[in-house]
Amino acid sequence: KQNKHIPGTREYEAKVKSVRKRGYHAPSRLVISVEEAERLIRENAGKGNATIVHGVWRGREKCMADYVIGYVVGRDGAERPTRGFTIHYSKGDAHIVPARDEGALFDDD
Repeated sequence: KQNKHIPGTREYEAKVKSVRKRGYHAPSRLVISVEEAERLIRENAGKGNATIVHGVWRGREKCMADYVIGYVVGRDGAERPTRGFTIHYSKGDAHIVPARDEGALFDDD
């Protein structure tokens, strides 16, 4: 699933088509390698701000790197560099998605 956020991959190109159908210009994208993304998961798993909705964990947690890891693309098409990312967990797998790094990322929601 990580390839959906890495330009140049078949999965990223499919994601571009998908988000454009929903009115966005492009999906968020990583500027780090898959290996670096995996390292960020290993180092940050369980240390971020868990996404909890109505008392139920949604299999995601917000984290922050010390450097720019990618770009978030707004509905207006503006690309904003970001250090923020969300770890998405699924059965036996995890991947990261660039996320806005503004606001109180580590405050309780």
